[in-house]
Amino acid sequence: MTRYLTKVGYRNTAQLLGEVTHTAPDGSRCTLIVVQGAIRNQGDAWNWMLSNLRRAIDEVIVTGVQADMADEHLRPLVDFAATIGRRLGELHVALVQPTESEDLPL
Repeated sequence: MTRYLTKVGYRNTAQLLGEVTHTAPDGSRCTLIVVQGAIRNQGDAWNWMLSNLRRAIDEVIVTGVQADMADEHLRPLVDFAATIGRRLGELHVALVQPTESEDLPL
């Protein structure tokens, strides 16, 4: 999958930089080592969202923010969710491309 996504130019996953494979006498190939680019992160999106949602809700409740002002506290989370949705859509566009590649056997 990583090889395929790298070939089609999908930039929102770690790129495949190289690999070491073994080819058996029957011609079948087995990947032994994969080298991928690093993507700096601070955990996963699910836990980040839950943590920040709890924090935003606590701020709204504790400070007694008016309903119309609550949007200000939640806007970054809505924007983040929209970005995740765009990335997922881009991934699906990359995966639905017609291909003869053996990297993505369907």
